[in-house]
Amino acid sequence: MYKKNFNLIRTTSRVVRGYKRAVAAAVEGTGLKSAEAIILIGMVEKRGTAMTSHEIHEHCVMDKAAVSRSLKSLMERGYVENDMLDGEKNRYFLRYELTSDGVRMAHKLEQRVEEELGFTGNIDEKYGEGFLENMLEALAEISDHMMNVTLRDWED
Repeated sequence: MYKKNFNLIRTTSRVVRGYKRAVAAAVEGTGLKSAEAIILIGMVEKRGTAMTSHEIHEHCVMDKAAVSRSLKSLMERGYVENDMLDGEKNRYFLRYELTSDGVRMAHKLEQRVEEELGFTGNIDEKYGEGFLENMLEALAEISDHMMNVTLRDWED
């Protein structure tokens, strides 16, 4: 079982590294950093839903400080705007939304990342209809479980 778990983690890490390389290539010439692109792409998935920085951190699986720096930069560029939640004065309750320019840039970046990755559209053709959705569902379930793993679980 350990070998399967190790291979799952190793393979998933390689997928993440590959995605990050695709994002880095996609931002060339845009003036954006990879972290900013990941946030834009992540936020466009939640279109119409304002998000707190914590929700962005969770959704994009990014360091909180990187999210904060990126949101500041994206606001300065006019891609993101914020609004107080119910008149709260606490910055932790700020909600962020994409501007129309932010939505356009996010879609442009999504297309560039897809072009860099090049293969994801063919996965269902190769492995059967719905394979990618099933794989993502399984990985989400594994991820949720892993978030709840205690040190004792790893001692076996």
